[in-house]
Amino acid sequence: FRFFTLGLPFGTLLIWGGLTHITKKRTNLIVSLVILLLIIWSAFSIRSTINIFNNINRTVDYKPFHIRPLANHWDTWVEIGKWLNTNYPSNTSVVVQDVGTIPFYSGLITIDPIALVDSTLAHFFYRNNYFDYYQSYLPRKKVIKVHNFVREYILDIRSPDLILYHMDSRKCDDFSRSFHYHYLYYDPRFQSRYKPVREFKNSFGQCVYVLFARQD
Repeated sequence: FRFFTLGLPFGTLLIWGGLTHITKKRTNLIVSLVILLLIIWSAFSIRSTINIFNNINRTVDYKPFHIRPLANHWDTWVEIGKWLNTNYPSNTSVVVQDVGTIPFYSGLITIDPIALVDSTLAHFFYRNNYFDYYQSYLPRKKVIKVHNFVREYILDIRSPDLILYHMDSRKCDDFSRSFHYHYLYYDPRFQSRYKPVREFKNSFGQCVYVLFARQD
């Protein structure tokens, strides 16, 4: 639904403009019919979009998780968040990719590596026309620049107490696909400062997060 809402203003203007033209006395008949058809098409598009998202919410087959339904991995995030809340004080800072359920239940200070809730990274990504999912389509020089900035920002400037490392490979010993984390694991600063504390797995036994703690 969050993607569909981007088109709502245009749909509203289209309907409003169509009704305005139709009510004018001198409106060309053909123009009125075209606008009316566009309004009808918009209505069917809205209904179709809602049905699609309802189906997605009911049944999801997201390959990195292989979980059906989607609520199963939400339960895992709740479990992780509650565990963090129980084992660490509220002034603890943690790097975490999924910035909804886990931060809510953990109550910890969140550092978001993909910039959904971090203004510094968000502005930097925007200025550099960078988006995680398009890494493979961007110039290598730009990607390296972004990786270096994010690593410095997280490891040196923010220096979090914890790093909840998202495992895209679904294996607790394979960090090769951690593009959301800008491959922090391979940075010498990460290797020297952080040690693994716990592994978190979903209901299928797949590794979803590995928790690292800073060694002071």
